[in-house]
Formats: sequence, C-alpha cells, structure tokens
Amino acid sequence: MYVELLVAAIAAIIWCHTDSALLRHHAYHVMLMAGVTTLLFNANFLMRFDGYYILADVLEIPNLYGLGQQYLL
Repeated sequence: MYVELLVAAIAAIIWCHTDSALLRHHAYHVMLMAGVTTLLFNANFLMRFDGYYILADVLEIPNLYGLGQQYLL
C-alpha cells in the first residue's frame, strides 16, 4: 500500500509539472488508480487486505479478527 501511494504521489508531481497532454492524461490515470483505488479497497480494515494487517501491526494485536469475533459473541 505504501508503494502504491508513493507511485500516486510521483504521478501527481508529474501531472502538475508537465505540459504534455498525453503524459498528463496517463499520470492522472495512474494517480487515480494507485491512490484512490488503494485507499478505497486495500485500506479497508474490515477485510483481510493490507489495511487489516497495518491496523493489527499498529495496535500490536496479532489476531485482530479472532478477538473481534470473540468480543461480538
């Protein structure tokens, strides 16, 4: 996730500083796909994607899903 956001940031810099319409078009699409899509899907901590593991590492709880299920029961 971090690498995809870094790619989106580089694409945003290219998008802001270039005059080529084709390069701006491609940089915009890379920025959209690597930034927004990553945040919408992979950062969702309710499913076991990257966001789940990042939250588990930050909270230092190795089995976050199992503890959540026990709490609900």
